Amino acid sequence: MTSIGQKRLLLILGSVLLGSCSLALDFDELNKGSPDTDTGPECEIDGDCDDGINCTEDSCLEDGTCRHVPDNSLCEYLEMCDLDEGCVDTGDECKDNADCDDGVDCTVDTCILLGEGKECDHQPDHDFCTSGDLCMENENCHITAGCLGGTPVVCEQSGAPCMITECEASSGDCVDVLMSDADDDSDTYLDILCGGDDCNDSVFEINPAASEICGYTDDNCDGYVDLEILADSVVVASGPSLNAPSLAFDGTSYAVAWQQNDVATQEVKIRFIEPDGTMISTAHDFTTLGGSGAEGFEPDVTAASDRFHVIWISQVSSADPDARVLDLTVDTSSGVVTEGTLVTLETGAATELTSPVIKWDDPTSGSGWLAGWAAGFTGGTGTIEIQTQDMHSTPSGNSFVVSTDTGSADAVSIEVLGTDDYIVAFSREESSSGGDPEISESRIELSGDVWANVAGYPTIVSSVAGVQVDDSYEPAVSLNGSGGWAIAYTDTMETGPSTNKNVLAWDGTTNIALAATVSDWQYEPSLAWNGVRFGIIHTATLGASAKTLEFILFDSSLQSLTAPYVGTRLEQVAAGEDIRQGRLISDGSGGFAAVWIMNDGTADNVIFSTFSGCTP
Repeated sequence: MTSIGQKRLLLILGSVLLGSCSLALDFDELNKGSPDTDTGPECEIDGDCDDGINCTEDSCLEDGTCRHVPDNSLCEYLEMCDLDEGCVDTGDECKDNADCDDGVDCTVDTCILLGEGKECDHQPDHDFCTSGDLCMENENCHITAGCLGGTPVVCEQSGAPCMITECEASSGDCVDVLMSDADDDSDTYLDILCGGDDCNDSVFEINPAASEICGYTDDNCDGYVDLEILADSVVVASGPSLNAPSLAFDGTSYAVAWQQNDVATQEVKIRFIEPDGTMISTAHDFTTLGGSGAEGFEPDVTAASDRFHVIWISQVSSADPDARVLDLTVDTSSGVVTEGTLVTLETGAATELTSPVIKWDDPTSGSGWLAGWAAGFTGGTGTIEIQTQDMHSTPSGNSFVVSTDTGSADAVSIEVLGTDDYIVAFSREESSSGGDPEISESRIELSGDVWANVAGYPTIVSSVAGVQVDDSYEPAVSLNGSGGWAIAYTDTMETGPSTNKNVLAWDGTTNIALAATVSDWQYEPSLAWNGVRFGIIHTATLGASAKTLEFILFDSSLQSLTAPYVGTRLEQVAAGEDIRQGRLISDGSGGFAAVWIMNDGTADNVIFSTFSGCTP
């Protein structure tokens, strides 16, 4: 059989021979195919030349011979006209690239001449399959299956809390990203369990940037309920035995004074601190100003406009004690403490002095300080006395006796009401109450250059309005911002075989329970007015072991703020540890500062903290 290639050659040669003797080729005729040069019967018309092949053009030539010209256009795509068989396959798979589309996006499809015909060629383009995700490796193109996914980059886990180490698509690096539950409330603060500082990751409004709202919830995650903490439990001093911490603020820095006891002696010291708890000075010991061999007890401190004044009880050997006042200044940049003038207060023949207290007499345009103390004498008489730096009294420098009676007196608290106008609260055994300690108040005014109790004072306030009391002590007086005052104190009551301790307050009319439960004890109150509200701290026992230091915020009528606010625990210790002697003052800007003694089981520590109350 003649091959298709041989047939093509014969067609071309036949066309040359049938034409004129010229060798010029008729390309139009070639496109139609080569004429059949077979000699046949002569013809007269074209119809006599029909060869039965549908793809040929049959014609009768002038010389009476037939011509048959193949016309490939009369055949299907990729077919050619054969003079003997008609339309037959060309043997090509394609004519151009479009014929080769295999439907696989990642292949390059081309029609190429291969041997005697054209065939489709499919080449994989692996670049087409690259997703741009640098965290996928070995992405490739399969010529029939298309793009095949690569192998993900496997990252070694860092182990960071609430983090998973994943490949970052843009860089191909392994990085830590948050797990989906690391910030459940979407407040941008991480769950505390994830190493973050969001103490409640299920509530959007609770996070370190929140304001503390009264509601017995720690809204700002500082560990304190209903308080904004500035300086958190700063240790001012440590020792085997500390006592009587006191605190004052001059608008710039704080002064903390305390009694430090060792095996043989008692010393009084003071230290100065920034509001954020940064220490300005080291501990300054002023005990020896009481004389050679002197010991110091129960210091109290107050702030003037440009200095601090400290009062303490000084005693040398077995001699009678006296009260002393010293002014101090501190260089806040260097921490150097400078001592000023020492004043020894008149004590008469007192054999015992306790509870010294000092306030700066600011309403009198800086006339000086006001000091008070309790004195005991041979024979059992006890007095409450005050003295000022500028007494206006005759003879000058003598103390004024506020109260005297048989029985001991202690725990004095004073406030400056106005120019030459003072309130003194104190606890003492009262003969009128069968010798029980009671809380009394007195108002002291200057009259004709002589200090005197205002008419009707002193008066007992702890056993009025039907309040049943046994012993009352530890008074703390505070102004209320409207010309009046309140006195908080500890009240004890015998209830069968047990003794109950509660904190009450005298508001000028009645006694109000500020902190009272049946099962626990509340005692050692310290009351302060911050310009808007009263704050109080007190010590409490929890059952028979743990102790706490509690803070409560009250309105101007000594009513607790909106429920469910009930108070804040500043500190708690377990059995074998101790909290005691908390003192609270206002910072003059709506906040508070406090000091207290905390024993951690190994030593006593003077603790300092500054804070503000919650927003009702």
